[in-house]
Amino acid sequence: MNSHPKFRVMHTLLESLCEEKVEYTIETRSQTTNIIPGPEFTRFMYYLESLVIDLFKKHNELGPNILHYVKNSLLSNSSLNQMFITILKSSTDVELGDEECGFIYERCITIY
Repeated sequence: MNSHPKFRVMHTLLESLCEEKVEYTIETRSQTTNIIPGPEFTRFMYYLESLVIDLFKKHNELGPNILHYVKNSLLSNSSLNQMFITILKSSTDVELGDEECGFIYERCITIY
């Protein structure tokens, strides 16, 4: 069972942010499929990573609850959230509401 009622729409949208490359090896008769994120999504992930690194540099100040602090800080970061929504809305003609965009954003942050 899918975790969200609009799972198919979200899946299509996220799929449009990536490129699929299939490589076939003749010697072994095998096929490898690589999913490569697009430049906008890659830029978003690099920005996310830089924020996480900056937060972890403050580990002495933040103490043992650093992971909760990092997650909460990223979830409430309005510029990061806006960057993500802009990428989602410009990637395809599929329309998602703020609730669905927020759902995907929260999952990306949680997984990272």
